This record gives sequence, structure tokens and C-alpha cells, in this order.
Amino acid sequence: MMKNYLLILLLIAYVNLAKSEKGEKISLNPNEPDDIVNVLPAEETEEEEFEKLCGKKTIDMSQMGIRNLRRKNFENFQNIQCLNLAGNEISNISKEVFHSQNFENLLYLNLSRNSLDINKLDFINNHKNLKTLVLDTNSGNNNDKKILKPKFFLENLENLYLRNNNLTEINSWRKLLSENLRLKKLFLSDNKIKHSDYSIYNSALEYVQMEKNNLYSFVTVINLSNLTHLYFENGYGPNEICLFSNENSKLRVLSLKNCNLYDLGSVCLLTYPLKFLTTLDVSHNKLNRLSLTYDLLPSLKNLSLSHNPLYSVPENLAKFPDLKVLSLSYCNISEITSDTFEKFTNLQILSLRGNKITKLDFTLNLPNLRILDLAENQLQILPINWFANLNSLRYLNLNSNSFSSMDALNLENQLELKNLEDLHLRNNNIMSIRIVPLNLSSELTIHVGPIF
Repeated sequence: MMKNYLLILLLIAYVNLAKSEKGEKISLNPNEPDDIVNVLPAEETEEEEFEKLCGKKTIDMSQMGIRNLRRKNFENFQNIQCLNLAGNEISNISKEVFHSQNFENLLYLNLSRNSLDINKLDFINNHKNLKTLVLDTNSGNNNDKKILKPKFFLENLENLYLRNNNLTEINSWRKLLSENLRLKKLFLSDNKIKHSDYSIYNSALEYVQMEKNNLYSFVTVINLSNLTHLYFENGYGPNEICLFSNENSKLRVLSLKNCNLYDLGSVCLLTYPLKFLTTLDVSHNKLNRLSLTYDLLPSLKNLSLSHNPLYSVPENLAKFPDLKVLSLSYCNISEITSDTFEKFTNLQILSLRGNKITKLDFTLNLPNLRILDLAENQLQILPINWFANLNSLRYLNLNSNSFSSMDALNLENQLELKNLEDLHLRNNNIMSIRIVPLNLSSELTIHVGPIF
């Protein structure tokens, strides 16, 4: 009966809003995403990269049950630039197939999800224009221990995908990179690689993905002078990550998610300052404090400490004046004091989702904050004028708290929130929404529900 009453009230509010000249609206859609804080940059996907390189100039022969490729299969195609052979049953390809005149301008080749032996790729050697080679999920010579022994030479290869190939070791990083000197992006996620050597030298490699391996250390990047992005996630060796001793490092994005780290200060992570590092993700670790200093990371702007056993916001974060994105979601934070974010004047995105915060008894002085996520806490009331210095706030998430009424939010007639566009109130104890007194943004959407 109570739920029906809430539904009636919400429908009345919705009708009132529909008639409003200001344009506010209520959303009853329970499937709208509300966890939008992402510290790591949105990278170009394989599909987007493919679209940019190939457009509609693609011969798509994926998932056609092909077992054998012959030169005559392509006699009717001229000037082949992009070929997709993913999801077939190909186990062997003769050299003559890709060395015909029709393939002289081949830019993109997708051989993922076949049965190829990735150590037998002579059929593709010396293709002077090939830029992207996709070899993900191949099962040739399937066994528990697969060692990559690179034997291909592609002078203009820029993107190499070797994900999910059950690799335990790369026999020679030096050979892989020295014979493919223009390689910029290397994808090795979802393998079983346990260690790497010390001998990588490559002037072009910029982007390395090593997530979901069995690595204990990754000292190989020491000599990668042009590396800008490193995703070293799901490593299993605590305190054994030795990454950088290169004082000229150009690294901008570093992910060390789920690496069993207890203290960043105890690993040989920063022998020299990472002068260009803007983004650091150390979420899903065992950090109970943060020992990094501004001198080591003078350009840090985006930081994730989510899913760590932190009981308070680390004090030394205030020493990073350029910090714009900060995620402290799913830690054990129970208290936010009046000076916690006092010096975070440049902060634009803040997530405190999934903590144990019971109250805010002060105003937040964050004039540039656009996104504030306080979902999944234990808040019952917000103080009067708590938003006095939140003039830029556009997104406020209060889902899954303990608010019992709109009055508890203290949002009425506040010009400071004139830019607010999204207010999330799902999974609270609010039984009615009074629309007229809010006087907020003309573009405001209030997200409520689900209602059953």
C-alpha cells in the first residue's frame, strides 16, 4: 500500500513537471547508469581504431567456418586494405596467400579466434604497409605453457594484439620490438606471463597493456623512453614492482590496479620523478596510507584510491594542487571534516561512493566541482547551505542512503545549484517529492525508483 502511495505521489510530481515551463523532469528508469566516475582516460577501442583505419573498405569473412585459405579465394578482390577473418577454424596459412599482388596495400588483418600457432607467422612477413595485426585468442598447439618466440618482421606495424593466448613467457622482447621498430601499441592482457626480462629497447612503443597476467615484476619498461601509457593490472607479487629508473620518462597514464600493494613507498616504483604523469590508478589494493609526494608526481591530475582499506582521506593529497579527479569509493571512510577538502580548489570530480559516511556538518568549498558521488553511504540529512561553494555542480548522486524526505537534502530555493542537471535519489526512504519549492536548474532531471 505504501509503495502504491509513493507511486501516486511521484506520478503527480511528474505531471506537475511536465507542465512546468522550466523543463525539469523526473526519471523513473531503474536502468540508467549512475556510477560515472572513471579516473583512467577513455581509450580508443579496437573497433574505433579499425573504423578510423579502414572505414568501409573491409572484406569481412569472419565466422564463416573457414578452415583453409588459398590464394584463389581472393582473386576477385583488388587492392585489399582491410581483411577480417576472425572466428574461423584456420590453423595454417601458406605464404602465397598474403604475398599476392592483391595484398600489397594491406593495412589491417584480423586473425583472432582461430587455431593458428602464433609462433608460425611467416605468411605475413615483410608486409610493408600492415599497421594493425590482431592475433587474440588463437589455440594452435594448445597446451598449458605457451612461449612466444616472435619470428615476424613488419616494418610499419603499429598495433599488435596478442590477448588471451595462454602465453606464459615471451622468449625475446628485444627481438619482438627490434624487428618491428614502429610498434606503438602492444596488447598482452589475459595471458599467464610470469616474468619479463631487462632488455627491452624500443624507440616507438607508447602503449602497453599487461592486465590479468601472473606477473611479479615488470622491470622491462626501464628503457622504454617513449612509453606514455602502461596498464599493469592484476599482478600477484606484492612489493616487487620495479618500473622506472629513467629520469626522462614520458609516462602519462599508469594503472596498478589489483597488484596486492600495501605501500607505494616500499616498492622501487619511483627512482626518479614522473614529471609528466597525470593519471594514476592504484585501486583494488591494500593501501592504508598514501606515501607519494608532489615532488615525485608534480603533474598529477587524476587519482583513484578506490577499494583500499583507507579510514580517512589521506592528508598529503592536499599537496597536489592540480588534482582534478579523485576517487575514494569503497574505502572505509566514515568521517569528512570541515578541512578535509579545504585545499582542493581545482577538484572537478569527486567520488566517495560506498563508504560509511553518516553526516556532513560543514560546507564544501569546491568551486570547480562538477560531479559529486555520495551514493551508498549512511547519510540521513545534509546541513543547511552545505552547497554554498558548489556553484559548478552538475551531477549529484545520493542513491542508496537513508534520507527520509526532500527536506533532509536542504536544496530548496538555492541559486548556488542553478547548474545542477542530474540528482540521483534512488533507494532512499523518501516518500514524496515536492517540486515547486526546489527552484533549481531548468534542465534538472531527478532520478528516482525503481518502484515495484
